[in-house]
Amino acid sequence: MCTVLVWARQLFDALDYMYQEHKIVHRDLKPENILVTDEYFLKIGDLGAAKYIDHTFSGSFVGTHRYMSPLQIDESQEISDPSKQSIQHSHKNDVYSLGLVLWEIVERRVVLAGYNERDGYFNRDLFSHDINSKKLKEALLCRCQANVQELIENCTRFARNERPTAYVVLEDLQAILSSDLFISQLTFEPREEEEQRKLLRPIGFNGTEERVFILDHFGINLDPSVDLFAPVMMEIC
Repeated sequence: MCTVLVWARQLFDALDYMYQEHKIVHRDLKPENILVTDEYFLKIGDLGAAKYIDHTFSGSFVGTHRYMSPLQIDESQEISDPSKQSIQHSHKNDVYSLGLVLWEIVERRVVLAGYNERDGYFNRDLFSHDINSKKLKEALLCRCQANVQELIENCTRFARNERPTAYVVLEDLQAILSSDLFISQLTFEPREEEEQRKLLRPIGFNGTEERVFILDHFGINLDPSVDLFAPVMMEIC
């Protein structure tokens, strides 16, 4: 989990810098747009959908449906109201997207897969309907330490005004890294194991150094292609 939290800190630090220093929101944050250096540092890429926040707003939506902040009934009026910031330009929508990415890093599987069509397409209409009808009240629970779980829950709240800014998330991440003695003793650098063909949960997700395979944890055998950020299997802490 040390790797996971350091990666999270790098990503939210980049998000905070974009917003605080340049008033830019990314609008299409997803695993495919996150790059890994040879030193295992994460960087945000593909700024093709990024937007400078000024006083001119449009009603168009961009992004990848699975990772886009859900549109709620009481927020839809913002599109036609120029006195309000259009929802796709919100910094907190980027926070939501990164929260889902962080969920996937911990869980090592695709988030909200229950809304996939047979062809793998994400059914955003059904997802939005379930939120607005109160059938779905929160994103999927992430199985990990309570403080990390709470951080991810806060980032992925469906109500945008209830989400923290990236700056607040950074403070929370630093508090966890500084105060959790177990996580702080874990190493940051992942171990590459070219012969490994099973996905592992991050070491320390359950408060122990036990190696837990996804197969063992969920009772299913996931395709290794769902592994995040690695050409070969990595054991992350």
